[in-house]
Amino acid sequence: MSAEMTGTRLQQILRSPWFAPGLFLFAVLVRAIGIRWGLPTADNHWSLHPDEPIVWLYSQAVDLGKGDLLPGFYNYGTLYLIMSSVAAKLAGAYMGGTEPWQIVGNATLMARWMSVLAGSSLVWMTYTYVARQGRATGAVIAAMGVALAPGMVVHSRFQSVDMVAAAFGFGSLLAASMMLPTAHGKVWSHSKAAVVAGLLAGLSAGTKYTGITALIGLVVVLLFAELAWTCRIKSLGMAVLVTLATFCFTTPGIFLEQEAFFRDLRYEWLHTQTGHEFVFGATAPGWVYHLANLVAVLGGPVLILGALGLGFGAWKKQPYVVAALAWALVTYVLIGRAEVKFLRYTLPMVAPLMVGLGALVSQWHAQGKTSGRIGVAAAMLSVAGLLGGGAAAAAQMTMWMSGPDSREQTAAILKAEAAKGPVTVGLVSDPWFYSPTLYPMATAPRFVPVDQRDAAMREATNPAVVRYVAPDGGRINWDTRLIDEVQPDFIVFSSFEADDLARIAADPAARPKFEAAVKDMERFRDRLNQDYEVWQRVGAGGPRIHDLMYIRPEMWIWRKKPKSATDSASTSNPSSTTSGTSGAPAPTP
Repeated sequence: MSAEMTGTRLQQILRSPWFAPGLFLFAVLVRAIGIRWGLPTADNHWSLHPDEPIVWLYSQAVDLGKGDLLPGFYNYGTLYLIMSSVAAKLAGAYMGGTEPWQIVGNATLMARWMSVLAGSSLVWMTYTYVARQGRATGAVIAAMGVALAPGMVVHSRFQSVDMVAAAFGFGSLLAASMMLPTAHGKVWSHSKAAVVAGLLAGLSAGTKYTGITALIGLVVVLLFAELAWTCRIKSLGMAVLVTLATFCFTTPGIFLEQEAFFRDLRYEWLHTQTGHEFVFGATAPGWVYHLANLVAVLGGPVLILGALGLGFGAWKKQPYVVAALAWALVTYVLIGRAEVKFLRYTLPMVAPLMVGLGALVSQWHAQGKTSGRIGVAAAMLSVAGLLGGGAAAAAQMTMWMSGPDSREQTAAILKAEAAKGPVTVGLVSDPWFYSPTLYPMATAPRFVPVDQRDAAMREATNPAVVRYVAPDGGRINWDTRLIDEVQPDFIVFSSFEADDLARIAADPAARPKFEAAVKDMERFRDRLNQDYEVWQRVGAGGPRIHDLMYIRPEMWIWRKKPKSATDSASTSNPSSTTSGTSGAPAPTP
């Protein structure tokens, strides 16, 4: 009796009115740590995230106060650009800053808080979604799964559309579920649930076009609802109309800038079909690749339990679980068929998967058996990351984001060498977000004209920085003339530059498509091993998935060999790829 009373008391605590807001605040605090990662500084004037400068640039074309809502850019909906524009104005009003890099940095930081709040709201909504239909214990564990998922924590610190779109999308799912009967909370009318679900799906689509798929949750709920078919059709029709109206209101360019809108929409469609240059070359099909992405986002044990929970809930015909499963499956099918396979595309699946985890824990907890208690304990350990991923991985990534970035560490090492005497550092490609922050414009985005970027590089001293450009202005990556003609003291490159080509080079099926680039890299590698040796590797052990690697790419610093060693290597084995490296390999994935 005592144990039963204790369990009842625990359920009451977990369902108290302050518990969901407490989870939200906890998630905010977790995400706030490390939120300043990679922001512009006096030493580096651009964000280390490649997409943030682009979002900032196009958000400057939007002004909600003046009614200017036509950015001329429609790779995704306009709503997020409107939100980023508002964030930039708030930053300008309350955060100060006079230098351009300060203004951009403050605007980026303010916009990142939108992602923090969106990611944290997903925690609140996941708790509410499960708590209305399942046990409070399951709701809390599901919410903590979202709160501490490493991929969610990291991407909640970026100025990007993905977390906001996922939050609006799951909000639509939650609104639809509000018409389901429950002993815990109010039940909405089918009309109210449909309208709110449609509104939030429209906001999600206005943020990122695929957000419209969230309406599948409403379809499933309506199928389970005890309504006449006419009411179901009417409710769905209202939701669709509200969704379309909301999307058009938040992205008016669909009518007012049709040429630009359909140009960019077509680009996005073709982009997903043709790939992202080298990034996903020689990788598994999307259906398989995204499983690895989900493991990175959640951790393997949490993913398995979440998937089992969705399957079990569907078998038991639990409407709230089936609705979550439907959205997760639609998202998976949509992204699985594409050739562009960024991890961030899986983020809308996280909350639905954690609904599955919550449903499974609710079932185990309701049994009151030893086996059920073991299952609940396993779920808790999985979320904590003691079995891989989870909170432990999130903590590791947070530590990386809270300290010096590997690009900053590399720059500090090379600047220390330059303090001892003149030093030249060679780069194997045009500097970008993956480059060491050796001078303020080193990570400038591609929209900065190349002549300005080259001029900034030429002005760099202590150390001097060079990227080989032919007399006719031609430039190729991994150009051996950097070694043969310039002979810098150090050569630096990152895992962003090396990993993809090394992987493609090892795949006979994928290699022909990229043969020219692969051969350039291999020729450069051979010459590099003759005249240079790996001196330091910075950032080893970081993530290797592209859009997690943003926070900690590996940097290779190669140092020119002493003259005698170079002559010896050239004489004894001119074509050797390993001479002088003694176990320090050329770039490999």
